[in-house]
Order: sequence, then structure tokens, then C-alpha cells
Amino acid sequence: MTVTHDLSILSLISQASVLVQLVMALLAGLSLVSWYWIFRKWFAIRDAKKKTDLFERDFWSGGDLNALYQSAATSRHEAAGMERIFEAGYREFTK
Repeated sequence: MTVTHDLSILSLISQASVLVQLVMALLAGLSLVSWYWIFRKWFAIRDAKKKTDLFERDFWSGGDLNALYQSAATSRHEAAGMERIFEAGYREFTK
């Protein structure tokens, strides 16, 4: 008595009921969406770390704080993290 079952992924999906196929499709779609957001956040954090490291290097180099503030205030990129904190603090300090 030999019973053979095809246990490949494609055959299991094709032999499943429509409801089960819909649930699997929904789970696969949501998995792709979650991985998209994971990588998007990872790239955003990586870019913020690079900007923070650059600002911190400039800050601790011992240069003029007023020049650093002017550079940060007029830069074309969006200030992030420590640079925004420095801008707000320096603005209040000079009042």
C-alpha cells in the first residue's frame, strides 16, 4: 500500500480552499508591506546617523559656534537630530 502525496508549496496552495488561499495571499501581501517599511526605516536611521556624525565632527572641531549656526541655518538639507537641537539652543542663547 503506497500513498504518495505531493507536498510541494505550489501543490499545497493550489489544493487549499479559496478562503485559505485568500488568507495566505493577505499574509504574503502584508509581509511585503512590513518589509518595505522595515527597510525604509532602516535607511532613514542610517541617513540620520550619517548626518549626526557629520554635525558632531563639525561641532567638536572647535570652530566658531556662530559660523556653525549660520552654516546649519542656511544649509540646503533638512536639519536632523543634534543639528536641530543645536539650532534651537543657539537661537535661545543669542536672545
